[in-house]
Amino acid sequence: MLGLVRAIVNAGLSADPSTPCGFSGSIASDYEWIAVILSQTMFGKKPKRELEPPPIATQNAGSVEVLRVWAASGQAQEVVLKTTWKDAGAWGLMLADVARHAANAYDVEGQDRSEVLARIRQLFDAEFADPTDEPVQI
Repeated sequence: MLGLVRAIVNAGLSADPSTPCGFSGSIASDYEWIAVILSQTMFGKKPKRELEPPPIATQNAGSVEVLRVWAASGQAQEVVLKTTWKDAGAWGLMLADVARHAANAYDVEGQDRSEVLARIRQLFDAEFADPTDEPVQI
């Protein structure tokens, strides 16, 4: 552990500008600080920005990714997709499934699933009625 502490000190990481390299002088709090730095940097690796593929991606050789959406604060989302299905209506089914998955995820975090679905539907309908932006080909 001492080698790890030296490596962090030598790297010049600092969370607290009033102390050298962010250390407080208390071994317990210094180790807590190191644990925070390690957890935030995932042991020196940049945190992944992509989601992990679902099990079907590795379990079924015939599966394909059909949609990827990236979002950044203050910017419109960017979407890449494959048309995939002969009947474009299949996208309606998939988007409804995505909404239900999102509602389930929010439910796990303590929000009411039905209220989340209602809010998703409210903004989905509002966006169709009066778009906030127009899709551009990227």
